[in-house]
Amino acid sequence: MNKNHVASLKSLRSLATAIGAAALLVPSIAFAEQPEIDCMSLDENVQQTFYELSGQAQEAAGNGDLDSALNYGVKAMSMCTTDAYTEYTLARIYQMRNNCPAALYHLERLQGRIAAIKAEDKSLAKAITNYYGEANDECGKAVSLEITCATPETKIQLNGAIDTPVPCPVYSKILPGAYSLTATRDKYFPFKDTLTVSTEPIAYSVPALQDSEDFGNVRIKCPRGAIKFILTDPKGIVNEYACPWEGQLPSGTYKVKLGGSDGGTEAELVVTKSAQIEHVIPSEVRANCSATVRDTAHGGFTALLLGLLSALGFAGLRRKREN
Repeated sequence: MNKNHVASLKSLRSLATAIGAAALLVPSIAFAEQPEIDCMSLDENVQQTFYELSGQAQEAAGNGDLDSALNYGVKAMSMCTTDAYTEYTLARIYQMRNNCPAALYHLERLQGRIAAIKAEDKSLAKAITNYYGEANDECGKAVSLEITCATPETKIQLNGAIDTPVPCPVYSKILPGAYSLTATRDKYFPFKDTLTVSTEPIAYSVPALQDSEDFGNVRIKCPRGAIKFILTDPKGIVNEYACPWEGQLPSGTYKVKLGGSDGGTEAELVVTKSAQIEHVIPSEVRANCSATVRDTAHGGFTALLLGLLSALGFAGLRRKREN
């Protein structure tokens, strides 16, 4: 986009932005509380970037490149939330991607200040009202959605609702149902959960992601005859492993016990970054694990020992007779 195009966009939107910022004080349809960023408060360089992104979103949508259009539109909205043209473009992009709830969210915001928008641009106000009516008819049961993240630069994906990862926080609408949520960031372990949405607005907080380089090297050995152990991670997720086991675990406090053993045999395993840990499960808890294997091995050893002693005794007896 050239500078003249950017300048024309600025002049076209400057008054609408000011009106839009003032209109935020007008009550509107309830939605998740997205923090507002007044476009007029941005410094010149940031404004330049904002208008470029907004224009790129429009161009990409017009060319049918909806993935790029969504990427540009979301980035632009994260920089400034009071520009009606940008938000309308983003709503239309969601609509073209068949994401009616997300489109409805932005159209509701715009409809909440439609009088101010109409005073600036009647055609834009008419388009907003028309598309708002269509979206409301199609997915009016959608509820407000707010997803926040403890780790900066996290991206959110909700299968069936947000199929392309978008920056966190997320402010949108969503239809009732169960969704697989994935939170990601480069060089961090992904976080996964199931988001269950009912008929009430939902606010979900993604916990801090863990640095993928923050792990320890762990080796776990079991007593003779044991074939498995159970490991409970810091989040309470339980997994079973074959003995012995060696691998990498994210830092944290784990609980380890033999498979089939009671809670009294459970021990804590503290994993720290870059640690080299070898944990040997004590032999005194063997009675709860793989009794058949252990007894067979013990019986063979006993028979061998008795045989050896018998042979030594017989040899001693022969020496005496020879003398």
